[in-house]
Amino acid sequence: MRKVVNKKKALELIGGTYLVGKIVGYTYTDLVNLMGEPTFNTGSDDGKTQKEWVIVDGDNVFTIYDWKTYDEHYTMNELTMWNVGGKGYAGEFIDKLESKLNVSMAPEEFEELKFLYSEQRRMEHKGVKEYPKHLKLGVALSGQQQRDLDYYNAIKIRIKELV
Repeated sequence: MRKVVNKKKALELIGGTYLVGKIVGYTYTDLVNLMGEPTFNTGSDDGKTQKEWVIVDGDNVFTIYDWKTYDEHYTMNELTMWNVGGKGYAGEFIDKLESKLNVSMAPEEFEELKFLYSEQRRMEHKGVKEYPKHLKLGVALSGQQQRDLDYYNAIKIRIKELV
């Protein structure tokens, strides 16, 4: 797996690529730490992508890019879902990429992050995400609801610290 640096060569290689998958849970910094600066480090002319890596893996070409964020600051500081483009099946490439990304995170941090995401989903399923709407309507939260909301917000803060 190697990054294409020459922009002209990269443009030749990516013709005909399309969305073939996604990687989730990784920041721009995670990707830069693994692959270096993007092949295309400035926004596209139409603004649909801000950052894009072109990667050759064996005989295959893949792209990793943000899509329609229209906001470089958001892409670099908050985005955690990246598109993977290619000309066919990308499952093995994505698995290889994610395993390398996971190695760059300390094992205990990775385990904590997995736990936090599962707790976040559990609390959202419980309806905690809806509680702020109750407050706007003037409905008082019970003590348990307030503790759940505080816990949920603490989870979101810790996830941001880790990613």
